Amino acid sequence: MPLTQLSRRSWHAYFDRVSAALAGRGAQVEPAGLGLDADARGQWTGLASLSYDDERDELALGLRGERHFLVLRSPLQVLGARV
Repeated sequence: MPLTQLSRRSWHAYFDRVSAALAGRGAQVEPAGLGLDADARGQWTGLASLSYDDERDELALGLRGERHFLVLRSPLQVLGARV
């Protein structure tokens, strides 16, 4: 499935659609540039929630079995597939 760079103004709606479509399913999380070791990158995990806060410019990922959200502040770009 081809990826396309999304405009910042579309992020909130896009992540709402992705969260609804993938909630509770297995999702591959590949956070590039976070300094994670090879074992932590690209592992399959259940996606509990996904949201983007326009005002704070934060992307929050809730992963099944985790107590805390993974929060990405001021993401530079989002590549997405059609949902």
